[in-house]
Amino acid sequence: MKKAIVHFKIGRGGRFYNQGHLSSYGVDRKTHECEDNLFIHPENAEAVIKALVEEGCDIDVVRDDLYDKGPDEFCNIYGIARSELGVDVYFDGGGNYVGELPDDDGNYHLDFDGDYNTRYGKAIDSYDELTEAEQSCLSEFDLKMLDIYGVDDIPIHADEDEC
Repeated sequence: MKKAIVHFKIGRGGRFYNQGHLSSYGVDRKTHECEDNLFIHPENAEAVIKALVEEGCDIDVVRDDLYDKGPDEFCNIYGIARSELGVDVYFDGGGNYVGELPDDDGNYHLDFDGDYNTRYGKAIDSYDELTEAEQSCLSEFDLKMLDIYGVDDIPIHADEDEC
């Protein structure tokens, strides 16, 4: 596990409020719960449901079994391998793919619309693992949080008021 996760958003901003503006929105040791309504579903769920319906299963019952009982129980009920459903991924309320679940270190990338709302988290042990653009958008508070979490090579400026 890395020492800290730095969270970024790519959206509108800057002088002309254009897309592609990078900003930081926090540092911590865990992946943020996303504010948007995201749903976790197996990536091939709809194809499996469609195949079961074509075999004569009731679509409402099949959907209820998958989303109420979970993928593992669903596979037991219908006698299919869990691998047929694929990995779990994030979808938005409209059923659009948004991104994969965070990896074991906490890295993630959620792309809501391609231009104006992309979020990602980068798990780091050293400040040098961030790009120049990522480093430049960190606030003094973010830098202090990285220092608290023990991240290496942080350019912290000592406060003049410290005793």
